[in-house]
Amino acid sequence: MGSGVPPLTIGLLLFMGLVFLLLFQKKYAERNIPSYPAFFTTLGILGTFLGISYGLWFFDPSNVEKSFPALLSGLKTAFWASLLGISFALIF
Repeated sequence: MGSGVPPLTIGLLLFMGLVFLLLFQKKYAERNIPSYPAFFTTLGILGTFLGISYGLWFFDPSNVEKSFPALLSGLKTAFWASLLGISFALIF
């Protein structure tokens, strides 16, 4: 694995960004506004668990040195998903 951003992270961030833009466009539907922060927080937590699961899926305890980059890649995804979910929740 390279040191760049993992494809899972890019896909997850693009998905969350698209959802954010769609909901931001419809922000003025008064009945929906209170549920947006909880939705983004939940989406961030889901992304966190997906990232950690991805990292652990490819982790081999018998060969830690070679499997550590995959674990770190999953943790990158988890971190960015959490950060984006919390940020979007705070914006709304």
